[in-house]
Amino acid sequence: MTVGFLLRRIDCNDGVASHLETLMRGLKTAGVEVVLLTGPVHRKDVAAERFNSLASLSKEWVILDLPITQRAVNRGAARQLAAAIARLKIQLLHLHGVSTLPLARLATLGRRIPTVATAHPSGTSTRGPGRKVKEVIRLTAPILRRMYLPDSAIAISSDLQNWFTEDLRMEPSRVHLVPHGIDASHFRPPTTAEREESRDHFGLGVDELVISLVGRYEPVKRHDLLIDAAASVFSASDNVRLLLTGSGGYAEQISKMVQSSPLSERIRLFGPVKDARTAYWASDIFVLPSDREGFGLAAAEAMMCGVIPIRTATAGAVDQISDGVNGFMIPIGDRDMLARRLEWLRDNPSRRPEMQNSAAHFARSNFTTEIMVKKTLEAYLTLLDAKATTERIAERRFAAFAEE
Repeated sequence: MTVGFLLRRIDCNDGVASHLETLMRGLKTAGVEVVLLTGPVHRKDVAAERFNSLASLSKEWVILDLPITQRAVNRGAARQLAAAIARLKIQLLHLHGVSTLPLARLATLGRRIPTVATAHPSGTSTRGPGRKVKEVIRLTAPILRRMYLPDSAIAISSDLQNWFTEDLRMEPSRVHLVPHGIDASHFRPPTTAEREESRDHFGLGVDELVISLVGRYEPVKRHDLLIDAAASVFSASDNVRLLLTGSGGYAEQISKMVQSSPLSERIRLFGPVKDARTAYWASDIFVLPSDREGFGLAAAEAMMCGVIPIRTATAGAVDQISDGVNGFMIPIGDRDMLARRLEWLRDNPSRRPEMQNSAAHFARSNFTTEIMVKKTLEAYLTLLDAKATTERIAERRFAAFAEE
């Protein structure tokens, strides 16, 4: 099977690229060839390794004429896409982002290639997932609406599953819930030596309570909320530290927040780490206080490493956390609730091991690469089987008509 991954653009520094790399590696192991069909490619030096990995995992990487300033419907790009589909014998298009649906439809006119779409909500401070598409769907006629609906959809969280079925009005049978997958052999609880080595890397003490946030330095991630909430935890204990790692356009502002904090000496601020696992292994508690998430992959990775998560009730939260059992959910923007949860974990050290074990077990049971690849393949095969059935019916009807 040859599948084309279609993207409006690709940023090798973000979570979507990380997801693509993991999924492509798993599909390749399962015997599926993937062709990357993308618009502009963005990468910094820190993302060179991922760029090279994506290139090596793809059968071919086709760069389409889709300048970032233009709309997704582009006749030149459609011709390029159609030629690539024919030349590389692509049997199915997997759209990562629904904005490329009109382009896919235009490129496959007269050649019915099944389409499956995964929505990847933005992790930056742009508008929320699906709002523009919802506005278009509500304002346009049913025939135009079909241009914005794939044959099948993959939802990375139950919230997005509801978005596909309720807002985009897709039939539930056409929407598959497939959470992001994580390499469980890599993201795992550390040994004592690995934990000590990781803490030493960040200048943290072995016996300190470490709270962390590993993620892009963007306003939507709400580092400000965590820094503010952690202050009350610091004030009652000298044995608590906050670890922040990441990269992004908001890095300078976050650095100023840390410097202006009255307890700045308790905060360890770092740029991007080559392997996020190092930060998880150094942590006891992982906080994701975002205003918006698509799934919250970092929280699931932390859980798999045996770290207790606290995250806002954004998309993905209900799929990851059983509140008070393997972590905590808090309302969006609720600084006081976040502080209370951190204080409870600080003051109840005997309860933490049980929650850490529960978090790791739940993540290993639900978010592995193997589970993601299996469910993705099931979605592909369901589509291809439906196409084959439709073609057989059409052939029989044509044969019957010819006999008459």
